[in-house]
This record gives sequence, C-alpha cells and structure tokens, in this order.
Amino acid sequence: MRKMPLAIWAMVLGAFAMGADEFIVAGVVREIADALNVSIGAVGHLESVYALGVAIGAPIFTALGTRFGRRSMLLLTTGVFLLGNLLSAAGPGYGAIMMGRVVSAMAHGAFLGIAAVFAAELVDPERKGRAVAVVFSGLTASTILGAPIGAAVGQVLGWRFTFWTLVIFGGLALLGLLAALPRKVEEHGHHDAHVGGEFEGLDAHALAHLGGGGQGPSMREQVAALRRPAVWGALLTTMLGYGGVFTSYVYISPQLTEVTGFDPAWVTPLLLLFGVGLFAGNTLGGRLADRKVMPAVLGTLGALESPCSP
Repeated sequence: MRKMPLAIWAMVLGAFAMGADEFIVAGVVREIADALNVSIGAVGHLESVYALGVAIGAPIFTALGTRFGRRSMLLLTTGVFLLGNLLSAAGPGYGAIMMGRVVSAMAHGAFLGIAAVFAAELVDPERKGRAVAVVFSGLTASTILGAPIGAAVGQVLGWRFTFWTLVIFGGLALLGLLAALPRKVEEHGHHDAHVGGEFEGLDAHALAHLGGGGQGPSMREQVAALRRPAVWGALLTTMLGYGGVFTSYVYISPQLTEVTGFDPAWVTPLLLLFGVGLFAGNTLGGRLADRKVMPAVLGTLGALESPCSP
C-alpha cells in the first residue's frame, strides 16, 4: 500500500492542534482562574470567544481565498493559529489571552476545509476519500486527546505550557507544510479556495468530490435554505445539543475536583474517557442514522436525558 504524502501528515498535525485548541482550556480552568485572579465563569468565556473567532474568521478567509491559492491559504491559516496561541501562551493578562483565543480560532474552519481539498489533490483519484479521512483523523484524535493532554501538561508544568504545547504542534505543522506542500497546485487553486468552516461536517467522499472540481452551494442557495422550517429545526437541535454538552464540558475539571470530590490526578483520565465516549457516540450515531434518522435522534435525546433524571 502506497504511503500518504508527507504534506498530508503535516495537515493531520495541524488539524489535531486546531481541534485540541478548541477545548483545551477545559482541563486547566481552575489553574487559569487562580493565576489570573478571575472567576471560573470568566475562564469559561475563553471557550466562548473561540467560537466567536471561528465565526469571524470564516468570511475573512473566504474573501482571501478568492485571491490566493490553496498553498498560500494553508500556510496563512496555520500561521494565524500559531500567532494566536503565542499570544495566549505569553499574554500578560486575561484580555491578551482572550484576544489570542479569538485570533487562533479564526483559522480553524478555513484550515480544515482547505486541507481536505488540498489533500484530495495530492493523491490518485481512487485514494481521494482516504486522504481526506486521514486529514480529519487529526481532528478525531484531538477530540479524544486534546483536553487530557492540556490537563496533564497544565498539572505538571503549569497552565501556560498548555498553550505552549499548541505552539509547538502548530510550529511543527507549519514547518512540515512549508517543506512538503507542492507549489504546482498554487496556480490553479483560486477557484475553490473558498472552502472553509462550511465543509467541516462533510464526510470524506463529499469533500473528495469537491477536491476533484465540484462546486459547493452558492451564498444565495445557502441563504435560501434558511426559508425551510426543517433547516431551522436541525440548526436549533444542533445548537442546543452541542451548547448543553459543551457548556458543562468547559467546567468539567472544577466539577470533578470541587463538586464530586475527585482527586486532581483523576482529571486527565476522566477527560480521556469523555473523549472516547464522544468518539464512540459519533460513530454509533452515524451508523444508526443511516438506518432510521428520527429513531436515532429521539434515542440520542433520551440517552442524554436519562442521566439527568432524579
């Protein structure tokens, strides 16, 4: 079996770093609060502004993508991510760290979308789906390992080293991309460099098809879809579902140690267990949805509700 190009593995590392950045604060909430003399709730806002940064970055990088090729955009987004985490790691106070979170988040969706399309171009047609899946494996791994790594590093070396770890990952990814990304793709990368956060949820085959020259929906078509009640239902379900899960997840570390009485040493393995549960639920949910969508949705909601019942 032929190996994947080195550039794809650099993309995997970048995807892992950006995925880990999203929720890495969850493992060091108490440490940051004590060091900066702010409330735990204020530290939770460092997660909220990450989502804000993703929303801000999407239209900006979409506009830039119409003028620059995919190689340049991939390097730019990785550089922005690196800059944001440098600010978070070395920032003198809460405001600087919050700004760093926004900056690093701006690159998140654009990097993943561009990397998926670029990866599909670096391999033979019959391997496109596999290449895209490999890139997104970095994001999957970050779901399981991101917060536990952050908690472990924070407990041993201090919470700032949690962000320095992301700087190291981002720096290695940038060096790998600089060394391995072919320049020949640059000259014809303009027409679909708009791929950004909008493709983060697509499967490997859909993204690989886009990499082969397919066109995504236009802005007018996307806006028109909002006229359908079913679309709003899906959006609200997703928003409330993810909002509920990750609102509690942000504060899981102090909940474990200060409410349920776990020793701090247990935070890392319990975060790892949570990540494994996310991965297993995502995999199982996808398979169940392929069979019967509504029973899968209702069953999932019931499973979420049952632990909350007295």
